[in-house]
Amino acid sequence: MIGETLSLFFRSFARAPLAWLLLLAVATGTNLVDLVYGVEAGRGFSALQLASLAVRLLGVAWLAAVTLRRMVGHPARPWAFDRGIVFFAAWTIAIFIVGQALGVGLTLAARKLPLGQANVSLTVLSCIALATLLVDLAVLRIVPWPIARTARFRDIGFGAAWRGMRGRWSAAAGAYLVLVFGLFALHLGMTAWLQLAPPPRPLLIGWTAFDGVESIVFLMMSLALDVAAFNRAK
Repeated sequence: MIGETLSLFFRSFARAPLAWLLLLAVATGTNLVDLVYGVEAGRGFSALQLASLAVRLLGVAWLAAVTLRRMVGHPARPWAFDRGIVFFAAWTIAIFIVGQALGVGLTLAARKLPLGQANVSLTVLSCIALATLLVDLAVLRIVPWPIARTARFRDIGFGAAWRGMRGRWSAAAGAYLVLVFGLFALHLGMTAWLQLAPPPRPLLIGWTAFDGVESIVFLMMSLALDVAAFNRAK
């Protein structure tokens, strides 16, 4: 499945170039608002940061769904803001909430250990990474279902997705560990570094922009893996 994922990833440049460009603009722009202006303000969330968060959630969900449809090869109105995209946004937010809740639980448990008390930042990052890993691997077992809902394929429900991934989950999990999780870990580490120990302003702007680009590469690789799993299960 690694080869299929890479093929879909590289073909996405040709299939969804506008979505790529808009995703890069949204990611780098909102990153600059959050990490540059947020660091300067140093006082919680400003109105500008809240607007940036809304743009990121809605914009990335919409554009990621468009790219997903292009990868699947859906012929009809991939840019339409319809129930498929609303479902994809809700699904993405739900998975994020589950991952964050698990990360908080793991962090609270780890803080009771001597090592967790000695290095709080490392403990938090490790627990977030572990929670994301566990949730993403679990979701891979049913990933054809949200892909089908987003791309408006009505013949693949939850049960069909579960059956379709039988015997294929291990290949998908291996591809995730090789291609996706490392990109996530890099993004998590860079975000933590830029927030906790920001470099001088010129370097901060450059690294923040780079982190925005890297986060979209991570997103696109994750979508490519999901579509590869969908194609095999289908």
